[in-house]
Amino acid sequence: KQTLNTEIQQLEAKLISDAKKALTLIEECGLRDDNFSRKSVPNHFLKLSRNNDVSFDSVWQGKLIDGEPLYPKRVDDSTASTIDSIQPQLIEYYLLTKELVFDLKLKVSLRKHITPLSVINAIQNELKTLKEEQNKLLISEFNTIISNEIRDQPTPFIYERLGERYRYFFIDEFQDTSILQWSNLQPLIDNSLSSNVGSLMLVGDAKQAIYRWRGGDADQFLKLIEKSSQPFVIEPKVEQLDTNYRSLKEVITFNNSLFTFIANHCFDHSPYQHLYRDYCQKNNKNDHGHVTLKFLDIANVEEADDLYPEAVYNKITTCTSQGFEYGDICILVRKRKQAVAISKFLNSKGLEINSAETLLLNNSEKVVFVLNVLYLLVEPANKKNKVNVLSFIADWLKMNDPHEYIYENLNSSIHQIFKDLQLFNITLDTENVLQLTLFDLTETIIRSFNLINKSDAYLQYLLDQILDFTKHNPGDIMSFLSYFEEHKHKLSIVSPQNINAVKIMTIHQSKGLEFPVVIYAYADTDIYEDIEPKVWFNIEEQHYNGFSSSLVSVNKDLQNFNDQGDVLYHQYRSKLELDSVNLLYVALTRAEQQLHILSKKDFKQNGQLNESSYASYFIKYLNDKNLWEDSKADYSFGYPEKIISETESEQTKPLGLKFISQSKESHQLKIISNKGLLWDTKQEQAIERGNLVHLILSKIKTAADVDFVMSEFITTGELNTLEANELLQLIIGTINHAQLQPYFNDSMQIFNEKEIIDNKGLIYRLDRLVITPDDKAVIIDYKTGSEKSEDKRQILRYTQLIQEMGYTIKESLLVYINDDIKVVKVS
Repeated sequence: KQTLNTEIQQLEAKLISDAKKALTLIEECGLRDDNFSRKSVPNHFLKLSRNNDVSFDSVWQGKLIDGEPLYPKRVDDSTASTIDSIQPQLIEYYLLTKELVFDLKLKVSLRKHITPLSVINAIQNELKTLKEEQNKLLISEFNTIISNEIRDQPTPFIYERLGERYRYFFIDEFQDTSILQWSNLQPLIDNSLSSNVGSLMLVGDAKQAIYRWRGGDADQFLKLIEKSSQPFVIEPKVEQLDTNYRSLKEVITFNNSLFTFIANHCFDHSPYQHLYRDYCQKNNKNDHGHVTLKFLDIANVEEADDLYPEAVYNKITTCTSQGFEYGDICILVRKRKQAVAISKFLNSKGLEINSAETLLLNNSEKVVFVLNVLYLLVEPANKKNKVNVLSFIADWLKMNDPHEYIYENLNSSIHQIFKDLQLFNITLDTENVLQLTLFDLTETIIRSFNLINKSDAYLQYLLDQILDFTKHNPGDIMSFLSYFEEHKHKLSIVSPQNINAVKIMTIHQSKGLEFPVVIYAYADTDIYEDIEPKVWFNIEEQHYNGFSSSLVSVNKDLQNFNDQGDVLYHQYRSKLELDSVNLLYVALTRAEQQLHILSKKDFKQNGQLNESSYASYFIKYLNDKNLWEDSKADYSFGYPEKIISETESEQTKPLGLKFISQSKESHQLKIISNKGLLWDTKQEQAIERGNLVHLILSKIKTAADVDFVMSEFITTGELNTLEANELLQLIIGTINHAQLQPYFNDSMQIFNEKEIIDNKGLIYRLDRLVITPDDKAVIIDYKTGSEKSEDKRQILRYTQLIQEMGYTIKESLLVYINDDIKVVKVS
């Protein structure tokens, strides 16, 4: 970085110096700024002399290089002659400063990415350390590891062994296969094909390669199709599946025509042109089908989120009037936020919709209410949660004046709020409800407020989530609420089958699916849109401390850095074009009967068409067909009617299962807990109490853990409050015992319930092993009842095992937990 800083300073100084030389030349010739057309030449060098940014795509710059006049007609012949005479020198200064500008921009771009690369490197090193400590590998690394292992081997041994078992290979969706995956599979497949008894079938469609961001590379598939790449000795046979069995004729015809036009007019890369121009689809159904294009007048993003959803709603209304059901219709969008905007609008119109967003648990008012009650139970002073709870209650119980109800109860205790609700037959005992498990507590809230008077998939799935969560995590309320907050964007119910609702999904989600009617909204995507794109740029190792490449930003400047930058820039642009056209292809080929495209009249302020959006594809296509009219917004192809399919099945609403919930008390059952307080004898009580203390201590590493662990035992129903208070005295007595207190300190390395395997394969479990800061071991073993000689033999065996592991034993302690605490040092 220091080297780059020095080079940047030198380049800036050189650039300013040369720009000033150009200005001095103009001044010494007695020329004024207005002697040049629009003062362009002197203004250009003036900006450079002040280290300001300049552009290199102006009209005057082309005239300068081509030797055309740089002055207006009004200048006299003497001035014109003077400017002509210095034009070669101005060209020299222009080219020199242009080279310096882009060299400077390259250095600045390299410097900009040094810090992020350093951070990534630091994270990578930390990750490497964690993986080594935990003896783990990321699954994403396996392709790279395999590639490194087999790179220089003719036929690796593992592939020879696999090749004896597998002879026939079928790879589907090959267009989404990464280069690394394919290179790893080639030796295995080659081993099979070389034996003359195996085969390989690759199936894919390069026009549906929309996962380049995930490693998929359509180019390697194109090379196989064109036979420019032949990785095996056997000549491949390429068979084109050219018949469309999904769509009606008008949909197929429109798509063939549109994408052939795009191939001929919008691609710079020849193989991509051939892909769309030479592979049109044939029709297999009747002559029906309907395609529409609608162009909206949209000025900004805010208008888009108003006008597109409304246009979608109008289109749905038209389709249903033609006999289509809501369930026949799918709305496709590019981005999730567009789906949210349409979902909200259709919801406001009372339409049944089915989308990933509407299926989220967090979109259920009842689920949010239950979670707010849980929050309020653990944070009763939180007024925001209290307002949320009171607001739902007021709405749920249809209070005459909700605002007054919230105001009157805002400063009331939660105990009083829920006590007052008994007038509405709602009973929730806040004093005892926290003694329930999280699942029972949630079910009690749902039952108390009668939130399920009919089937509710959201609440049922919430209970399922809680049950699953408490199986693998602490069962306290805050742990689950934190988990839900972190995952609320993806916790959703399973989509019901055969529901008669309009589907809303992104184009990526729709891949491989088909629908009777497709409405593609927001069809104005920026073809070259990308979020801070970067590419690897080769640099000279001797100039950059051994670095052979670095990240640089992809923008128009890249093509002017050098020949490498020019190639990288145009390669990147070509791939973005293919990605965008492929995405459009996937969207427009999901329709069976009707395809409706909602775009906009995408013109710049100067009246020119915005060439970088999908809208330009549609407008230029209609222009090519002599159909475009500036005043016309709607275009239609085919027949606006529904075709009844022979296999069309009736859509029904899913059968809702009744939610059944009753309190344990209503069954008049008594549950015997494992706490032992209901056992018949004092001896059994003492043993069970000792076991519980033993279990609690296994959860405690330091004294700071006591409160949390005891609360967890209460929350999970292992203990009630009275029992917990009684056992707490024993726990504190143990931890604070003079001989034990030093070993419940966070300066120690502590292992509870640690298993050790001896050289004969026998497994021993130590209650507590403490490693002191000076690397000495302390063994602590908990016991109940009277002292036994076998207790000493057992801890001495533990001592021997730890010594065999190379540790020095500081002391071994037997802790007898009965009515009092007794510690015995064993040596």
